[in-house]
Amino acid sequence: MGFFAALAGAIGAGSLARPRASDGSGSGRQIAARREDLRGGFKRRKRAQRGSAAVEFALVAPAFFAMTFAVLECGYFFFVDAVVNEAVKTAARTVRTGQAVRNSVTPQAFFNQICSIVDTFGPCNQRLTVDIETFADFQALANDLADPNAAIQCRNSGNPGLPGAQFNAADFGNPRSIVRVRVCFLHKPFNPLLGVDIPTNGDGFREMVAVEIFRNEPFDPTPPAP
Repeated sequence: MGFFAALAGAIGAGSLARPRASDGSGSGRQIAARREDLRGGFKRRKRAQRGSAAVEFALVAPAFFAMTFAVLECGYFFFVDAVVNEAVKTAARTVRTGQAVRNSVTPQAFFNQICSIVDTFGPCNQRLTVDIETFADFQALANDLADPNAAIQCRNSGNPGLPGAQFNAADFGNPRSIVRVRVCFLHKPFNPLLGVDIPTNGDGFREMVAVEIFRNEPFDPTPPAP
C-alpha cells in the first residue's frame, strides 16, 4: 500500500507531467538544432552519393559499352558463318546425290541456289564466290589441300572481274567421284576493332570460307524422262 500511496502523491504533485519541447528552454533549442544538423547531413550525403555514382558510371561506361558491342559483333559474325555453312551443305547435297547431274544444273543455277540463302547479308555479285573440283583419289585431294596456291579466290577490289561460279558443269563429277565444294563469302563487320580477332582484306571485309568434301553416291546419271 505504501508504493501506491507514493505513486498517487507523485501524480498529484505533477512530477510525471510531460515536458514541453516548445517551452523556449535551452534543451528544446538544442534538440531542434540537432535535428536540423541531421537533416542537413542526410542531404549532403545524398548529393555526394549521386555525384560519386555519376563519376563511377563515367569511368565504367566506355568499357561496358565496348564489351556489349563486342559481344553483339561476335554473335553476328558466328550467325552469318553458320548460315553460310548451312547454305553450302544444302547445295552440296544436290551434287552428292546426283541431282545436279541428272537435272543438268548449270553453274549459275548452283551459284543462285547458295545466293538465295546468303544474299540477306550482302549482294552475291560482290561478295560470293563458289568453286567445285573433282579429284581422282584422296591423295590428289590431300596434295591440293597442302598447296597454299590452291586456295579459293575471294572477290575484292583487286579482281573485280572474278566470276562468282568458278567451275563448270563437268565438275559435278560422276557416281563415286570425290568432290570438294568451296564457298567464299565476304562479311562486312560493323566495327572491325571489336568482336572476333580475324583480319580483314583491303576492302574491310572478313573472308568466310565454307568447305564440303564428299564422295558422290552411286547415282544413275541418266536424266529423268520428260
